Amino acid sequence: MRDLRQIDPNFALPMVKTEGIVFHDVRKADVDIYGLYRPREGEAFCRMPWEVAEAVRPGVVTLNGHTAGGRIRFRTDSRRIVLRVKQSGVKIHYGHMTFLNAAGFDMYLYRDGVQQYWDSFVPPVDRTDGYESMVTFPDRQMREIVLNMPSYDDVQSLYIGLDDGAVLTGGSQYRLNKPVVYYGSSITQGGCASRPGNLYQNILSRRLNIDYLNLGFSGNAKGDLPVAAYMASLDAAAYVVDYDHNAPTVEHLEATHEPFVRTIRAKRPDTPILLVSRPGIPRTDEERETVYRRRQVILRTCETLKGEGDGNILFLDGQTMFALRGGDSCTVDRNHPNDLGFMAMADAMEPFLRNMLHMEA
Repeated sequence: MRDLRQIDPNFALPMVKTEGIVFHDVRKADVDIYGLYRPREGEAFCRMPWEVAEAVRPGVVTLNGHTAGGRIRFRTDSRRIVLRVKQSGVKIHYGHMTFLNAAGFDMYLYRDGVQQYWDSFVPPVDRTDGYESMVTFPDRQMREIVLNMPSYDDVQSLYIGLDDGAVLTGGSQYRLNKPVVYYGSSITQGGCASRPGNLYQNILSRRLNIDYLNLGFSGNAKGDLPVAAYMASLDAAAYVVDYDHNAPTVEHLEATHEPFVRTIRAKRPDTPILLVSRPGIPRTDEERETVYRRRQVILRTCETLKGEGDGNILFLDGQTMFALRGGDSCTVDRNHPNDLGFMAMADAMEPFLRNMLHMEA
């Protein structure tokens, strides 16, 4: 059978031409890095301190090296932008998630307060321990760029290649000087968006011009108190707690949910917290009953703290999210959102975040 790239050249990746390109190590360059823990230090990027991950379980250690939510902002007048990426080389093939979302980058242009998607840096399917990818512009002029980093793979090193003599400086600052911190499951981490920019947190970051930290740990967000303590150590603009899908049973959720939230609240008495129950599409009466019981656990945490005088805690029913955008068209497997599902989640969360962050609609 012939390779589709031979039949339709639009499916072939563009050739990378590095002649006249100067590479800049993002750890040392004049760029702004968001969503990662001490990104200019260490051997590989991560999202929280390794000792916190190690205090939970091995799965969190692995996932902590995934760069979900990492962003790089800079200005340049280069006509060509080449990414030189070094990764672990672990083969990643998901039946229902793109390799671009897992291991690639996408790029937005920031103009007049708005981010506009421009192109993606697509990893080749035969990638070993890294790759190079190039995006071009029609002319040479100063532009501000936002790169969204891979959702389900590590990045050990990253170099930005620009035309020789091109300017490279930091980008604009976000609207707030504190991030929104999200904790949750594979949905929080970004499965199964088509590309990194379509994670619901990135959609909200663009809409509201806010920074954030993605602490989504696929299959491993179980209300672990070391993570809650780390979140409480951060000076956040708000917290979003959404780990319903990873709690193995209703009883586990009941035993962990309120203690997890109280751990944050003990150190951050006034920071807004949004509690979210699972999105998804239950099929049977038994599944609907389980979803309801889980929802009641999370709602009870909210109502208990409100009853104690907490005026900065809110609840969002996850079962209302996908209804905003076509219901069963929002997922790839009834649970993990596709791009439409992530847009629906962003639509549902946006009014809550605007309320919590005191932003006008």
